Amino acid sequence: MTSSKPTSYSFTVPLSYSVKKLLGKGTYGVVCAAVHETTKEKVAIKKIADAFLHTNDMRSSLRELRILTRIKHDNIITCKDIFKPESFESWKDLYWVSELMDSDLHRILSSTQPLAEEHIQFFLYQTVCGLRYLHSAGIMHRDLKPANLLVNRNCDLKICDLGLACAFSDDNPRDHNFYVQTRWYRAPELLIGNSNYDYRIDIWSLGICFAEMYTRKPVFRGSNYMDQLKLYYSVLVPPTAQEINLAEKKKAREFIAQLPPPKYTLASFFKAQGVEISADGLNLLNRMLQFDPAKRITLDEMLRHPYLLGFAGTGEESLYQPPQVINTPQGPSQTSTQNAKCGVVLTRPLGNSDYCPTPSLRFDYEDRIPKSTLKHLIFQEMLLFHTPTSIPQLPILPATSNPPSNLSSNLVSPNAQPVHQTVTNRTKSATLTKCKSEIGTVRTSGSQSLRPSRTSRAEKSSKTKTSDPLKTQPASFPFRATVHVTQKAMGP
Repeated sequence: MTSSKPTSYSFTVPLSYSVKKLLGKGTYGVVCAAVHETTKEKVAIKKIADAFLHTNDMRSSLRELRILTRIKHDNIITCKDIFKPESFESWKDLYWVSELMDSDLHRILSSTQPLAEEHIQFFLYQTVCGLRYLHSAGIMHRDLKPANLLVNRNCDLKICDLGLACAFSDDNPRDHNFYVQTRWYRAPELLIGNSNYDYRIDIWSLGICFAEMYTRKPVFRGSNYMDQLKLYYSVLVPPTAQEINLAEKKKAREFIAQLPPPKYTLASFFKAQGVEISADGLNLLNRMLQFDPAKRITLDEMLRHPYLLGFAGTGEESLYQPPQVINTPQGPSQTSTQNAKCGVVLTRPLGNSDYCPTPSLRFDYEDRIPKSTLKHLIFQEMLLFHTPTSIPQLPILPATSNPPSNLSSNLVSPNAQPVHQTVTNRTKSATLTKCKSEIGTVRTSGSQSLRPSRTSRAEKSSKTKTSDPLKTQPASFPFRATVHVTQKAMGP
């Protein structure tokens, strides 16, 4: 038996939080579980170390923060807190807080936890509701996969990881980067290099996730983009000659035209996998996995499809409410009705909306913003989160400038002495086992079989709502603690 040296991660957090254990490490950050000491609420803290070294990482962080702080939906992860730095100049690591979920769909599908078709229907229904809300805000996720669908033991699902999210507009289409999404869930228009795509790439990815809920393993494990296309059309109906012409590149059209006939139909493929899927499920999946994006089923149509009809009205099927211009004593301003719904009204004078935080969910200008300005914009997002009622108009700041004095208000004093404490974390394998055992209660608890909640949206709205306790805490944190969380590598 061999073992590797444990990996240690440090989290510098306010003393109002107590870090418990490491949850996982991704490409852009590390996530740990924590408890808010005042409210005793369990939360997840995401840390992006050296967040301001790389331009693409900064754009990703800015986009994710801008989305998470401006939208609120039952099936999308929410930003509950953003930690303030000791000073703008010393700000290196970015932290924000969200709900703590028991597991993610990838871990559930990789476990032995049995799933009935009703569970799959409920997971799909919630994902459709959350994705429909994002699309109504003009945002495409661009990285849907089971690992980015968080799940609780009571079957609640939330979409997370919006770092690759991008704005789109039906009225003003533009070219996008086609190297997005994990390859196994990537839509054909991305694999063939089309740069003019839209939100319907998310519907394809959701279709692959839907199929994976039945097979309990990745369905199309391509080793490269050509192999991925071959695997898709060894099962799916190949594109017609007219659809092949949708490819922007000549080589792509030639490659698709010479693909061999499919070996299976969708029905025979699932049968070969030993998986039973209803006729309604097969029909829905086939409509999601169309080569031509225009022929894919819409999210509105999915909510009315017989496969999901039994869950109609049980979740949040609302759409994003865009900001509205109103008159104030200071002149015209923008008020986000969606944020007002959350108990936060963003009221600020209108100005250069391209370079200062507003309730708008626009991202198309960010590719033109230099690296030095991106840090200032992330800083402004943090201040806007903590002081939502009044943020002054902020100018473009040159690379060598310090932030204006009005940006430095309410920061933690740089002279405050941090308190150091060490927390010994469980091993990563133990954490995963615990997540699996907890999510196992979605189906069974003792001898009783639990079913997904069918509480109607109207019943949920009739309950008394309280303000978010984390959002009502004081804005300044006078003391911080650096907590070391250890991830131990286990031997074979």
